[in-house]
Amino acid sequence: MNLKLETLTPIFIGTGEEISPIEYFIEQNTIYRVNMEKIARLPSFDSTQFASFIKDNNPPYFGDFDQTLGKTYYHYNLEADPTLIDVLISQKDNIKEQIKTGNHAYIPGSSLKGAIYSAMWWYFLKDSSDKDLRDVVTACLRGGFIPRNSYNQYVVFNRKQNRPDFETTLKNIVFSKLIDSRYLQKIRNSDRRIKFPFLSWIKVSDCLPQTIENLKLEQIELKGSRRILKEFVESIKEKTIFNLTLRNYHSIFVEEKEVLEVSDQFYSKVLEKDIEWCEHNGFDGTSLEMFRGQKYKIKIGQTTSSWSTSSLILAEELGILNEYIQNWRKSIGSPPYHFADLPLTRKVIDSAPPLMGWVKITL
Repeated sequence: MNLKLETLTPIFIGTGEEISPIEYFIEQNTIYRVNMEKIARLPSFDSTQFASFIKDNNPPYFGDFDQTLGKTYYHYNLEADPTLIDVLISQKDNIKEQIKTGNHAYIPGSSLKGAIYSAMWWYFLKDSSDKDLRDVVTACLRGGFIPRNSYNQYVVFNRKQNRPDFETTLKNIVFSKLIDSRYLQKIRNSDRRIKFPFLSWIKVSDCLPQTIENLKLEQIELKGSRRILKEFVESIKEKTIFNLTLRNYHSIFVEEKEVLEVSDQFYSKVLEKDIEWCEHNGFDGTSLEMFRGQKYKIKIGQTTSSWSTSSLILAEELGILNEYIQNWRKSIGSPPYHFADLPLTRKVIDSAPPLMGWVKITL
């Protein structure tokens, strides 16, 4: 199925790389990403002088070295709010890089696929009318003893820790419900040992790259944490439209549209959590409320909250939220004095809406 994706808020999907001040310079409200490779190959380039400049400046900023040279040889430029420009100039901070191919930004299919799988996890484990399922899911989320019932065939035991592998057990259950029974039987009858390919049931293409003009600078601040954390990122602008394809394989869903409908059910709940967070923390969530009427919304990227990437909503609906959080905090070695505290941190931007990561799919 050929689809379109539209960004409802700025999106940040990083590469893990950062652009240091020696790789950019600022002119008015525009940031230029310098092409250092091309500059270094120029016959007139004085590498000794450049090395001395780097040594004598902390941090070294290309705008203080040769702005004219940088404007002659640069990869791309992006716009930014004048207020952010002033902060970036004064701090000369690194900028986290948005994933790109060449100089074109895109959204990888793996990000969408992972977000859709989070929705499937919730959808297939939430059936409280199935007592056996509810008992096993509850036990896994609590991190306790798994009762013997019709779902024991999916339990995986972790010999090193001398306890069941709760996450893998739940993945096996999701897979057994998600994948068409005939294909499951084919796997079971195979002579080779095949691990459950949890994401092989769907293929999502990378969103076709957009021009660099669809990028802008944002400053993200971590709210709700005991320490103040601010970072600059390249982000894809809101209202940017991408083309992509989605193909459904071997699942119980007849049409790809059904996959999107399940995802929309889950992310409608995630959206309410974002709106609730804004209300409780003094941020304007009015623009987020407008997304309630959007069909096939999904939250993606490195600014998604734990509500959209974990079993929190599932545990809340099963009435075991505190027990789940206790088990989760034990698993990450969190101190016991806040075992039952909700993970309340959010990465926010100084605009409306204040939370990033929201997109919608159109058929």
